[in-house]
Amino acid sequence: MMNKSEKSHSTGMGVGYVSVMLIFAVICLMIFAVLSFKAALSNKTLNERSGEFLKQYYLADTAAKETLAKINDRAGELKGSPFFEEEFIDALGEIDGVSAESKNGGVAVSFTSPINERQEIAAELLFTSDGNYTVNKWQSCTMGDWDNTNSDIHVWDGTF
Repeated sequence: MMNKSEKSHSTGMGVGYVSVMLIFAVICLMIFAVLSFKAALSNKTLNERSGEFLKQYYLADTAAKETLAKINDRAGELKGSPFFEEEFIDALGEIDGVSAESKNGGVAVSFTSPINERQEIAAELLFTSDGNYTVNKWQSCTMGDWDNTNSDIHVWDGTF
């Protein structure tokens, strides 16, 4: 028969072990919450930047299409003229930012529309004497030339 002192010392899990596991679980949940918040904040920032770029791009695209409409109006006015190329190039001189030159088969017209301080929409078109045009290039590209002359990359030439 067991006495009273032996009954009170039963083997099993203690309260300290449960407390440690509970603290560990709370810490894990808090870490997951912080990581989720950080990921949501990153997504929000990316979406805002992407939305701002799209707004800039479509404003630039609209401005480029307005320039194209002005050019097309001039081509329509001069359509069928025996001196289409010369008259068309002279007429395009009145539109800011538009350059034109005579090429075989028509007039090559180019212009740009800035998207932001680093990018622009570049357009190149070929107009024929019947007033029609072909779009050769309509794309976003980086403004200016990329100058990489300041980078000093020291590569080992194989000598000691």
